Amino acid sequence: MHFSVGLASTTRHAEFLRLVILLCLVPVVFGLLLVVAHVRDRVSGIPRVLSEPPEDLHPVELALLWSASRRHFSPRTAYRAEIVHLASDEIIRLDAIGKVSEPVDLRITLRREAGSELDEDFVEYMFDRTDVALGSEVLLSQLRTQTSSPNLRRWWSDAVSGIRTVVTRIWNNTRLEWGVACALGLLVLPPLVAAMAPSYVTNGGPAALSLLAGGVGWLVVAWTLPPRLPHDLRQTLARWQSFRRYIRESRSLKDAPAAAVVLWGRWLDYAVALGVAHRVEREIRGISAAPSPWPGAPHSGAGAAWVRHVLRRGPRFVPPEVQGRFDRARA
Repeated sequence: MHFSVGLASTTRHAEFLRLVILLCLVPVVFGLLLVVAHVRDRVSGIPRVLSEPPEDLHPVELALLWSASRRHFSPRTAYRAEIVHLASDEIIRLDAIGKVSEPVDLRITLRREAGSELDEDFVEYMFDRTDVALGSEVLLSQLRTQTSSPNLRRWWSDAVSGIRTVVTRIWNNTRLEWGVACALGLLVLPPLVAAMAPSYVTNGGPAALSLLAGGVGWLVVAWTLPPRLPHDLRQTLARWQSFRRYIRESRSLKDAPAAAVVLWGRWLDYAVALGVAHRVEREIRGISAAPSPWPGAPHSGAGAAWVRHVLRRGPRFVPPEVQGRFDRARA
């Protein structure tokens, strides 16, 4: 009798050790899948850092392309990029309402006609009419109430049409690592746990934890990995990633005013589109002689305050008919 009890105890102890080992191996296996996917996605022949934009792409289209490659859309990013782009090209002028260093709002004034159809659509959306006269004014805060404007729908439609084919190619591609992770986490791990530790399957505990680790591992892989793209798209996005890395790694702007001028003045709209404008703003904030972010804006910290104000404003809304195009492309 004592021998049987001891044998059962030894068996459960051995099962417990096997489960602990398995629990330690599960994240390692999923981590290896991420590494393999990263290696497969690498594109040779592209510098790690590019100090110039790789192509002449409208910041709005870049914002949508970049967010699509991360499997989501960021309408606010596209909206911010357009405003900064119009200000940088001196199509609009921004003036502070309240203190220059801490504006409570920004007044938008039309200075000249837009140079492209996409910019023209956005100008008509901002001033809520199709025939906009030079000198027309609107407050930035007022744009948040115009999310149902037909001009905004037309701007979104034009922005989408420029990259719809590319986005469809991105979203219609799956990758081998997703399927492997799903099979491991949901199909292989449960019977493996049952075979290695049958005593714990009915009692829960470590077995349940192992199964949970498999499900979580699959979700992490599915959430983390971008789609497996065709070679030409991987090259395009890799170049933009190199340029984005140049912006992110420019940590010595206080010692390099020339770099500040480049990032702050020339390519702020691209920094917004690539989701790193907040980083540039933080780097510039403490530079006493920093240039203005766009013509007509103040320098240094006051200019940074204006940028923060723009980055916090704007509709978070995509018209249903425009979102439907993306949903159909993604299906």
